[in-house]
Amino acid sequence: MNKRLLRGRAGAPDNYELSLVLMDGDYTTPRHKHNFDQVRYMVEGEFGYGRSKDEVQQQGTIGYFPEGVSYEQRAVRRSVTLLLQGGGASGAGFMHYEQLEAGHAALSKEGEFSGGVYTWTDKEGRKHNKDAYEAIWEKMAGRPLVYPRPRFRTPIIADASHYEWTPTVEPGVEARRIGAFAERAIEFGFLKLEPKATHACNPRALYYVLSGTGVIGKEAYRAGSAAAMDGDKGLSLTAATPTELVYILTPQFGESAAMLVA
Repeated sequence: MNKRLLRGRAGAPDNYELSLVLMDGDYTTPRHKHNFDQVRYMVEGEFGYGRSKDEVQQQGTIGYFPEGVSYEQRAVRRSVTLLLQGGGASGAGFMHYEQLEAGHAALSKEGEFSGGVYTWTDKEGRKHNKDAYEAIWEKMAGRPLVYPRPRFRTPIIADASHYEWTPTVEPGVEARRIGAFAERAIEFGFLKLEPKATHACNPRALYYVLSGTGVIGKEAYRAGSAAAMDGDKGLSLTAATPTELVYILTPQFGESAAMLVA
């Protein structure tokens, strides 16, 4: 079950969708890769991303699944994941779910989807299999999907509890900066605010509140709230009670960046 929280601009190279994903039961996918990035924070439970017993992301960890890097999915038990899917450094962009659903409906008339694979039979009677997302992307884009060359060899999983909280230049605000990746400075981490502390929001930031109350701009927030700056400058976040949140900075493209995905 997906709860969609935030979305970007369809067609933009930094387009994104932030959602909460609940898994409860058996779920697996074949090994595959994407032409977009993912950031995964395990809110609850754990989830496998490979065949090894060590390739399991536990509660409280945050992971970077870069474009072009292969992985698989394997449900371990009930889990809740904060999932960002968005355009990566290559500029290939990210397809909105409305486009994904339209492509799925169109291809379902010609073949079938099962276990993350799309299967169809051509006019000569030959059977073909293709990654489901790849098949839909090509249907909607009208051209072959070319995967970016992987900048990393594997997904990167960080245990946030092993990072120290460090003071920032903003009084009463501390950060756990997990990392910044690739040439477009995709970044994520955590912020902690004392009551009455104020944080100047980054124009590229997405925020998800883990605990606390306060305001972002003129809007009230509480645990479970999400907010996207989407280029807005001058907005700030002020805590009314002790607050902890996840932040993600979307990739930095020039204002004249081309729309790469229709």
